[in-house]
Amino acid sequence: MNHIVIFRTHRFGDILQTHPMLQGLRDKYPQAHLTFIVDDTYQELVDKAGLVDSVVAISYARTLARVPDKSLTSAQVLTSFGSSLKQIIQRPVDMAINRSFSNFSALFLAELSPQKIIGKQYHPNNGFFFDPHTALFMKNLIRHRTMSPKHLADMGCELAGVIPLQPRLQFHPDPADQEWWQQQMSAYQIMPDDLLIGLQVGANKPFRQWGVENYAAIINKLFDEADEHGRLIILCFGDASEKHLV
Repeated sequence: MNHIVIFRTHRFGDILQTHPMLQGLRDKYPQAHLTFIVDDTYQELVDKAGLVDSVVAISYARTLARVPDKSLTSAQVLTSFGSSLKQIIQRPVDMAINRSFSNFSALFLAELSPQKIIGKQYHPNNGFFFDPHTALFMKNLIRHRTMSPKHLADMGCELAGVIPLQPRLQFHPDPADQEWWQQQMSAYQIMPDDLLIGLQVGANKPFRQWGVENYAAIINKLFDEADEHGRLIILCFGDASEKHLV
């Protein structure tokens, strides 16, 4: 295995949760060149993590703003991203791992002609489809999501056939973000020694939602054990539409 391409263009948290998979791939295929394809908005996030050999940034969001995902064709992808495709296939692609569910991702990876694709893919004769392992995995996930203790990092490792190595998810905030957080700590009287835990309770699609009752059980357990760690503060994140969940 000489060249592995990973496709995950957007969503901050989803990109962070590829880190265990990336380290698992590095451990399983130490000689392989890892290329990560990401939207240019998140290029810095992938670059600073330092888990891959090369990062190819594409204008995914701007493309979909012009053409809906379900209307994209192979010709449009080739026209819009020809230079990026040429950059990637300077090394023949042995395996592509698609961590997206968009038609665009499948069309893009099809143009790379990898020997193997894990995840959503496209063929002119068959249209869009998932490889058998991913298809079964998705079926079980959608049916039993609230009963599964696995998170996206574990799922990504399982689909890629690697062992989760439990690394820290590496995020390097810029000075402006650090200043904003210092202001929030002051406003909410959060001290440096406090044990701070953040939870994203909601998700944009039902099959991605783990269940409020599961998070409630975790929060109760954390508070039961809080005396062992000092003052515990739990922050729940989300947008206005998810406020009812907390």
